[in-house]
Amino acid sequence: VSGLAWSISFKTGKHILKYRYGTSSGTQPAKTDERMQTGTFFSFPVYPARDPSEYKEHSFFYGRSLRPTRGVVTELYTGATYIDYTNQYHNINTKQLCIPFRSTLNLYLTNRLSLGVNGGITLSEKHSNHYWGVGIVWNAMRHNHN
Repeated sequence: VSGLAWSISFKTGKHILKYRYGTSSGTQPAKTDERMQTGTFFSFPVYPARDPSEYKEHSFFYGRSLRPTRGVVTELYTGATYIDYTNQYHNINTKQLCIPFRSTLNLYLTNRLSLGVNGGITLSEKHSNHYWGVGIVWNAMRHNHN
């Protein structure tokens, strides 16, 4: 399952408030008992031909930013996530609240533009989802050079 996500952040010093919206669709692997066996130890997921999965996520994060070196910023987040997930093959139709943990590494190319690599996991009572992504971060804050 893959798709697009966007987020908006508000920063004050090292404190960050972020809202993230993600939506994706695709194919999930078959259930564990229907995996393709190769030998005793190895099994590979089987992807059903028609298995529409829809995933929507609303996340509210609080985070702190660290600047290990010039031009690099690391951000660590936690907060609350609302997930709406539907998958016909697994008979999953779930709406759930989760606790997310997320980290982002931003490499600044200019004052306003950076490339970001992010990853995280959301923990809930029903399902845990992990995700990763690569994104472009645009810093809309005005830089005043006094």
